[in-house]
Amino acid sequence: MRLKSYIIEGPGRHGHPKRSKHPAQDEIAEILKRDCKQILKFYNMGQFLYRGIRVNASDPDFIEKKYHEDRKPKDTPKSIHDYMNKLYKKKFGWPVRNGISVTSSFTQASMYGNAYVFLPVDGFKFVYNLEIYDFTNDFVGDYVESPDPSVFYAPNLHSDFRDAAQDVVDDSKDSNLKGAFGYQREIMFWCKKYYLLSHVMDDIIKTI
Repeated sequence: MRLKSYIIEGPGRHGHPKRSKHPAQDEIAEILKRDCKQILKFYNMGQFLYRGIRVNASDPDFIEKKYHEDRKPKDTPKSIHDYMNKLYKKKFGWPVRNGISVTSSFTQASMYGNAYVFLPVDGFKFVYNLEIYDFTNDFVGDYVESPDPSVFYAPNLHSDFRDAAQDVVDDSKDSNLKGAFGYQREIMFWCKKYYLLSHVMDDIIKTI
């Protein structure tokens, strides 16, 4: 059985992603077996991490994407985003809020678009906080003037905010990824590249 489509992020015609030939399921399995050994160990019990995205093409089954370190916040004021990154970088060595946001909750991922199984290549890093289901809703909302996330008001970086921000970072972890699955919290990933597999095709993972 061949997949409907396989998209590779990159400059194609008219600025759209490149679309490859239609690979067979066993070809996708070989790619994942080669590149994603670490995360597949966590997926061997049938529970996955998901990322919700909106795509231009019609329902691609498999997407290959590169990590972009200069990611821009969509729903978080940049002043909060940058301040949190400074704190995270001091503790974990990388700007966590620039990472790739995923969750073990299919429902939560679906709020951001089509929910895909997230498959980072080997060598990834991750950070999560068991008190944070969604960073913008659970933390940022207390420090912006407008309830509308599309309006970026600068936060009041007073001592209360700084203390709360430090608490969020202090309580964050970069170990026991499997333990975070059951809590359905936001998990931030860093990786050089990652794949997204349509959730209706997740049987491919079970064959690896």
